[in-house]
Amino acid sequence: MTILRSLLALLLLTSLVACSDDNPTDDGSTDDPNNSTEYKNEATAKINGTDWTATNIIATRNDAGGVTAITFTAFGANDSRISFGMAFGSVKEHTIDGQVVQADFKYEGKSYGEGESGTITITNLTSTGMRGTFTINANTTGGESGTATGSFDVKLN
Repeated sequence: MTILRSLLALLLLTSLVACSDDNPTDDGSTDDPNNSTEYKNEATAKINGTDWTATNIIATRNDAGGVTAITFTAFGANDSRISFGMAFGSVKEHTIDGQVVQADFKYEGKSYGEGESGTITITNLTSTGMRGTFTINANTTGGESGTATGSFDVKLN
């Protein structure tokens, strides 16, 4: 939850700094061979080796002061979720460092967010959506390690 609070604070701060007449436009950035801007609004993964599908997704893009902040949270069955956020979102592979790029997940009642590492790769990013892949490695507070590996094709709010 600390990660999500930090990301929300970052989004709020960038929103307050933004000029009221700023109007983000489709940047057309893509490494996606399909280069489609029709987004499916879905996310799938393997969490600790088990197939997982999101039932609800909240993803945002906030452009302010030359910074593109992105947050992503996908919710699944039994109170499970996968979340990530970054301050400088762009089409490329982003290394999860726990500061500029943060990620965590919850599965089978356990929260994995300590010592996170891995990558978030954005292959298509526009003002209306994004798609890509992720690998999140993290531990519970009790030291149990876990991995979430998957893909996303989402509309941005």
